[in-house]
Amino acid sequence: MGEWDFLTADGKKIGEQVYTKKEEGCLIVEEWTTLSGITGTGMTFVDPATKLWRQV
Repeated sequence: MGEWDFLTADGKKIGEQVYTKKEEGCLIVEEWTTLSGITGTGMTFVDPATKLWRQV
């Protein structure tokens, strides 16, 4: 879906984010890395029980 720089309020780059679609578009994976090497992952998906998007 795309790649973005992660910036502070004053415009200083502190990391990068990458978003990709998976599972036929029902899952969006967010992966981020700070310039100091810290990483993280988030997932947004369609909850089959509620039929709504859910983020974890």
